[in-house]
Amino acid sequence: MIFFRHKLTRCLLKLSLSLAPLISHSKSIPELKGEVLSVSQARKKWGEKPFSENAFRKAHDLHEKAQLAVSALRNQVLRGKRFTEVREALGAPDGYYFSDYVPAYIIHEGASTAGSKGEVWQLVFILDKERKVEHVTIHKNCCYPTSLK
Repeated sequence: MIFFRHKLTRCLLKLSLSLAPLISHSKSIPELKGEVLSVSQARKKWGEKPFSENAFRKAHDLHEKAQLAVSALRNQVLRGKRFTEVREALGAPDGYYFSDYVPAYIIHEGASTAGSKGEVWQLVFILDKERKVEHVTIHKNCCYPTSLK
């Protein structure tokens, strides 16, 4: 019985090693924590402007940043780029997504649109094990009550 169990374990290990390249290169979306928006939800909330690194970096108005972020989400911009390249292209991150090593940029704060009072949304670049952008998402960072009663 022990021999059989050992042989089965070796076979399963070989199978997992042979499937590893297929699994690691799959185009599945990584598991995301918290609330995220689809492209259509984000477009409905803020509208959309064509994304450019320069426009995003220089935008001082969060509504404009949000519109650019919708395009970034739709096109999955900067995929395959390293953390340092994202920072160089878009400036220093001002958001936070579970770690300082995940580039996140605030695109919406407060009650500037109906239905989003107190919400904080950010454009997040999810990194893979090699610290390259694997997926781009718009994530709800947190909410604050608009009034204390």
